[in-house]
Amino acid sequence: MVGKRKRGKIDRMMKASGVVDNFEKLLRVSIENISMQLTQLGKLVEKEDKTESGPESENLERMIQGLKDESRELYIKEASERKEEIMNSLALVYAKHLTERDVDAMIKIYSSDVWQSMVKLHPVFQQEAFNLMSKHDHNITVKILEVVSPKIVKMKAVYYAKRAYRFAKECGLNNKESLDAYNRAYKEVMEEE
Repeated sequence: MVGKRKRGKIDRMMKASGVVDNFEKLLRVSIENISMQLTQLGKLVEKEDKTESGPESENLERMIQGLKDESRELYIKEASERKEEIMNSLALVYAKHLTERDVDAMIKIYSSDVWQSMVKLHPVFQQEAFNLMSKHDHNITVKILEVVSPKIVKMKAVYYAKRAYRFAKECGLNNKESLDAYNRAYKEVMEEE
């Protein structure tokens, strides 16, 4: 439990440091990140279906946009409802690691003109760093998808070959022929590697 006096100082420190104001900025960054992930998912699904244009592609784009809108609204609602809880949890972390004297010293630092200038410039630094990291994250994600996608296709092929074998068996088809067909399909898929 944090005493009222220390908690009041921690609240002042968080306000002066920009933590409270950054909550809204972090919210926007998180929403953008979710939006980018949904866009990448849509591109992956579209690539998998080999659909480049037409009604299916437009429908997929509408679905992805709908998911983005829904996710944005849900994230804002959830984060807004939990803002007080998040700030309280953050204050407890500060209280755990900082003495009251530490908090007093940090309030002086965070209230200084130099720090306040840095707080004003922080969104610029943050956006540039985010753009840089997003570019690298995108390149890494593309590389991972290049490696993983063919394996997923092979896994699907094996899965469907097994399903076809089970279906043939359930329908009373010649088990040897079904097993041979499954083995050929499985071997073809695995040899492609």
